[in-house]
Amino acid sequence: MFFINLSFQFLTSLINSVLTPPQNTVATLSGVLKALLDKSSQTLPGYLNSVTIDQTHIDIANALSNAKHPVVVLGEHVNGNKCSDQVAQLVANIAKASEAKTLNASLTGNAHSAERVNFRPDNGKNALQILSSDLTAFALFDVYPNFDCIDSKNAIEHLSRDDAFVVVMNSFDDESVSSFANVILPIASFYETSGTHINVDNIAQSYSASVKSAGESKPGWKVIKVLADLLNLQGFDFTDSSQIADEALSLNTSISEIEVPISNSEMQNVTTVWQYTPYARDVVVRHASSLQQTRIGQMSEASVCKATAKLLKLSEGDLYKGIPVNINESVAEGCVFVHTHLPRQLGVI
Repeated sequence: MFFINLSFQFLTSLINSVLTPPQNTVATLSGVLKALLDKSSQTLPGYLNSVTIDQTHIDIANALSNAKHPVVVLGEHVNGNKCSDQVAQLVANIAKASEAKTLNASLTGNAHSAERVNFRPDNGKNALQILSSDLTAFALFDVYPNFDCIDSKNAIEHLSRDDAFVVVMNSFDDESVSSFANVILPIASFYETSGTHINVDNIAQSYSASVKSAGESKPGWKVIKVLADLLNLQGFDFTDSSQIADEALSLNTSISEIEVPISNSEMQNVTTVWQYTPYARDVVVRHASSLQQTRIGQMSEASVCKATAKLLKLSEGDLYKGIPVNINESVAEGCVFVHTHLPRQLGVI
């Protein structure tokens, strides 16, 4: 069973699916958790007292309870949900109540690697909170806010502050990055350097460089090592990427559990879900002109149901955040599903 924003042709059988907008995810998950706790007569946390459960919540709770090997999978849109911390907390609580495992399929290999080496903000802030804080120095590693930040306009505005000093390590020239960067250090792209990723099965996969990096660019780890040496930082005495992998994989992962307060307060009426086409997902394919000229490379559509289109005063063919509108009933009410190769900077999300 699935919680989805847009109806897809799944290559698996479904017991049931819930077509719901992102702003209803917290409420829906709260209903499932309450149904699970009621079923086992467990004590309810206070935030569930006002939650009303319906048959859908009960059906999902029963399916999880009765499953032989239950797994709760988080898809790629979870991390883009403005309540993603609450969603993650609720999923953890649901998994505990149903004795299920969890899998975050929306994270990249790099994200799993970061978790493996305990690379997390010390103060627990997410990227949006960090950018809007009083920090005045930023180091960006292969980040292109136009595409890589959920709220790209907000990110660029904060990085462009007069008191912000921004060091950028990137593989490609980018006009928007150049507008706020104080220092740009060229690094090799991922296929021009060796390294190690961790896949969703928590298996380390090492690889070699496919081609020599362009110009005077260097592998990112070497650039960071030189910066660390200049700052007299300890723990960067590496001469090869395999040494970094060996040390990183020998570390014990420590997961600090932070209880996130759950709020079932009223949410916004309409949410935009922004999903990139396959040839716009990373900076390498975005710079492949041959891929951008294909039908897939040119895909750009903002799908919305009739009720939401009426609320937003949109008609077929209008532009929504610069994207052509397609009105159909496959999208959850209260959601605009954007599937495009274009950057988010076209409009505020």
